[in-house]
Amino acid sequence: MSASTPAARAARTLVANMRGYRFVADVEIPEVSSMPGSVMAPAMLRVMSAADGTVVASYYQVRPRLARRLQLLLVGLLNLRWLAAPRDFAAGLRMRQCVQFHTEFDDGSALATGNAQASAAITPPPSVERHLFAWGTSTATLLDAHRRRLDAIVASAPCLRPIVVRTLGDLASMQERQNARKAAHRAQVGLVTEAEVQRWCARFPKLAGPVYAEVVKLLAQEAASARR
Repeated sequence: MSASTPAARAARTLVANMRGYRFVADVEIPEVSSMPGSVMAPAMLRVMSAADGTVVASYYQVRPRLARRLQLLLVGLLNLRWLAAPRDFAAGLRMRQCVQFHTEFDDGSALATGNAQASAAITPPPSVERHLFAWGTSTATLLDAHRRRLDAIVASAPCLRPIVVRTLGDLASMQERQNARKAAHRAQVGLVTEAEVQRWCARFPKLAGPVYAEVVKLLAQEAASARR
């Protein structure tokens, strides 16, 4: 992340407002950068750690991939979605700044607090307690909510210990464990559920059925290809 980019400037402001937090790493988000059909532009995650290492703070920007957005707009208009398609296109052009605080415990559970509101449609693994706030919620509010819940969890289970993250190696290990839990959860629910698609398409409920049917079709094709 270049020091002159808007993301870097916003991240420096974030650090300035969070006393004791230290820079850990800038990490690419592969789920966004490597996804061919993604409507989001490639993104970098700036990761910081609390002084005691028990809370990891991450910041990234959600920016649209304009060409993909225009393609979806055209498809929508061709399907006679005269009002819904332009509204969706306009909403997707907004850049959003996302902040998340994360604490992992030594029993494999985790606590996450953030303002990436759109991710509420996708359910986390049962081991993750997640609290999502509206876009634009201040960093101070998010951090206070996370700290208060973290203190309550530790007070109710004194034997539970937060895992300390201070270095890039610590961060990589934590991400590896998180990704394994997410992958196991996705495999258990069949990668995506109909309820998740319905929540994702809440603004356009008539699309939920066709979208889910297409997802099931693609997953079946992938499974068939894997067996060959």
